[in-house]
Amino acid sequence: MCFRQVIGRDSTLLQLVIKDSTVTGELNVLPFEKDRARGPIQGTLTNNQILANWQRSGEGVTQSYAVVFTLKGDAVTWREGERIEKNGKWVLKNPEQGYEYVLMKADCP
Repeated sequence: MCFRQVIGRDSTLLQLVIKDSTVTGELNVLPFEKDRARGPIQGTLTNNQILANWQRSGEGVTQSYAVVFTLKGDAVTWREGERIEKNGKWVLKNPEQGYEYVLMKADCP
């Protein structure tokens, strides 16, 4: 499954492969003329929520990010905001705050 959000010239692309409760794929955050972040994700699906680890590469650095995706019909949502490092992984400082991405289902390339 593939999902996309385009706002102005900024794009966010998510590709998910779901087999039973195992989820793999790739997340690419591509703001226009700004630093891009991309990398593979790996996680677990429970009900409509995917708890995932994103190996985020950007600005020449790769870091492990905790991401929670929520499947909602033909869309997937996830939050991004201020992060802190916990046990070698970057997690949201305030998971209920920050920017909410809403990506709609799209054709896969």
